[in-house]
Amino acid sequence: MIPRQLPRLVTDALENRWAVDLRPLSVTLFAYFTSRSGHGDEVEIQWIEGRVAESYINGVPTPYAQCARLIRATP
Repeated sequence: MIPRQLPRLVTDALENRWAVDLRPLSVTLFAYFTSRSGHGDEVEIQWIEGRVAESYINGVPTPYAQCARLIRATP
């Protein structure tokens, strides 16, 4: 199952120069985003059955909305 937010988030990440790595595993999907703009930020989001289960910025648990905002705001 593809999470509803994922296609737009990936599009925004690529437009803002983030590297994107998606790893599906059964009903779980791991998405890894790495900033290539010099900030060196890393975002990890885990979806289980299409729902956000965990999200991190630089290894620190962070709400999904804040992760998405960082990806969308980084030029």
